[in-house]
Amino acid sequence: MITAADGLEGISRYRDLWREVDLVILDMVMPNLSGGDCFRRMKGINPKARVVLSSGYSMDGAVQDVMKRGSSRSSRNRTGWRNSPAWSNGG
Repeated sequence: MITAADGLEGISRYRDLWREVDLVILDMVMPNLSGGDCFRRMKGINPKARVVLSSGYSMDGAVQDVMKRGSSRSSRNRTGWRNSPAWSNGG
């Protein structure tokens, strides 16, 4: 698992390692770069990126907006949230 402190660091790491990443778990609310903006940048790097969007807050409009840009599913997390993006590189 690879983690990042905020959205900008997440994009930087994803840009370097995207070929090794199977799945991204992305919070919609992060410092320095929102989850939606992070998602769009990741899709710009790899249009086939598989991303799970997560938020402990009600963000129906924001999540729907991001989904229209390439996400196929939505799952609400009512128990809490991570304040950083994380993804698996198979290890």
